[in-house]
Amino acid sequence: MGTQWFSGSGKTVEFDDIICEVVHHHGKNGKIFIGTDSHKDGGSFIFATVICLHGSAMQSGGRYFFTRQKVKAKKFGSLYHRVFYETQKSVEVGEIFREMCLDGIEVHIDVSPPASQAATSSFSDSIRGYVESAGFENKIKPNSWASFSIADKHAK
Repeated sequence: MGTQWFSGSGKTVEFDDIICEVVHHHGKNGKIFIGTDSHKDGGSFIFATVICLHGSAMQSGGRYFFTRQKVKAKKFGSLYHRVFYETQKSVEVGEIFREMCLDGIEVHIDVSPPASQAATSSFSDSIRGYVESAGFENKIKPNSWASFSIADKHAK
């Protein structure tokens, strides 16, 4: 993968090392959570994608890795297009691990439930359908902590 990745503490990590961590974590029945969020930064958006590892045998707490990408704002004509791009980034990372026959991957989507009055609620079902059609379990707000909390922190 051609982008630069970091540990949760901000240290540079090779993607091959992340793969080893994820495989080891999965071998101990741990779950893999992937999420992306974005924030406006001048004429661009900063996208942060995270890989979170939690719930393996004998694990206390969790561990995560992140990458950041800057994309010109004019590429996104609407909030829907930007959230779809966020989701697409998460699915792409998930597919890398699924190709290694790893299961238990959950994609966290930064959208609100359809019944809420939030800006993303009107297309929540559409975005979830995309993730489900890609074959991933998924969560939306308020349960999509990997995107709205951890990725959010690194997109700012």
